[in-house]
Amino acid sequence: MTFTGPPVMMERLGAAMARAMGTRRSYIMAAMFAFYVAVNLFSSFTDEYLRRWGPFARPVPLVVFFVLFWVGVRRARSRVAPKVVDQTADIQPCKVLLLFLSPPGKDEPNLPALLNDAYIKGRISDRAVRERLQASWRMPLEAVAAHVRRLRKVVVIPSSGRSGTAGKAPLFRDLLLHLLPNQESVEILDVTAWLGAPWDKGVDFEDLKALVNVLIAIESRLEKTPPYEIMIDITGGQKPPTAAGTAIALGEGRRFQYVSTLDMTVRTYDLIYDTGQD
Repeated sequence: MTFTGPPVMMERLGAAMARAMGTRRSYIMAAMFAFYVAVNLFSSFTDEYLRRWGPFARPVPLVVFFVLFWVGVRRARSRVAPKVVDQTADIQPCKVLLLFLSPPGKDEPNLPALLNDAYIKGRISDRAVRERLQASWRMPLEAVAAHVRRLRKVVVIPSSGRSGTAGKAPLFRDLLLHLLPNQESVEILDVTAWLGAPWDKGVDFEDLKALVNVLIAIESRLEKTPPYEIMIDITGGQKPPTAAGTAIALGEGRRFQYVSTLDMTVRTYDLIYDTGQD
């Protein structure tokens, strides 16, 4: 058949068919058209054949399809399992670090002196400087030091309550700014001010749901940052922050880390889904 319409109409027809088929290659379009015809003929033949068996036989192919689909999904889920990749020797620095803030502990009386010590200014990468802290704030310094080369944001998540760390977050921010060599290029964000309500007074570290929700809210604010550039540090706090951080990190491309309280080694974990096949 000869197309007698204007060339523009011919082009528009071709473009519409290409959009419908997903390609402009004629042989692929012909193959897809033949496949559609074959499926339609097979469907018509099956429907006509089953009609002879009675009205209740026609839904049989649909039932068979759903059974096979259900079996396939169950087999796939049984073959795919989370696999933890532990990396300590060559940690890949990230641009964004999320920290759960613990109380400063016995180091708190010494913090004003550290903030006024010009010798340690900008020297967070120096292990001897980090060793000046002997309590729980030593671990977040180790966590930050592992990423300082590429770090652009540190998101601090303080705890709520009378004994919480929401009131200590500004002090921790000042300490980080004092120790960071590139403080002008690193943004330190406290979720109490950055996110506001309902986390304006901190987060209940014993409420797993609240912890997961705050992490989701943080990641929504960081939507322009690739997941592999966000590291969740699960060292601070209690067991619920660990569980919440791990749960959020289960998403593809996300990683989390832990600072060992024994030797201060930073361990990163990448949870991937392994099929058990090479």
